[in-house]
Amino acid sequence: MRSTQVSLHLGEAFLGVLGAYFHCLEAQASTVERTANAVLSRALALIARDPDFGLAALAERLNVSGRTLRRHFRAIGETASRRFLTARLQIARARLIDARAASGAAHVGTLAFESGFNDLSYFYREFRTKYGVPPGR
Repeated sequence: MRSTQVSLHLGEAFLGVLGAYFHCLEAQASTVERTANAVLSRALALIARDPDFGLAALAERLNVSGRTLRRHFRAIGETASRRFLTARLQIARARLIDARAASGAAHVGTLAFESGFNDLSYFYREFRTKYGVPPGR
């Protein structure tokens, strides 16, 4: 009878230790996840505020390597370059709408360069792909 009680107590102790181990693993994973989310949210905020950053400048500003930054973006199924492009296109579209509302005409090339695009044909192609119409319309 005595050995049955000892076995029972040892089993309970083992399960307690195992539960503590899994709880510790979960806490570590959530800490790593929170850190990754913090880096990603800071990156997204910087891109939204100033899309003229490049990948290297953004990684340096966040104090991570370019590879680490790419891994954080892969977690949301996107690349940093694509996020930069999307932010620049949104800025260009807003500027085109504002310019058309203010004066009725807008010089697309000037607005594209002001939005961070260096290649006008690339801007036209990406704008048409994203919005379905050329920027002149």
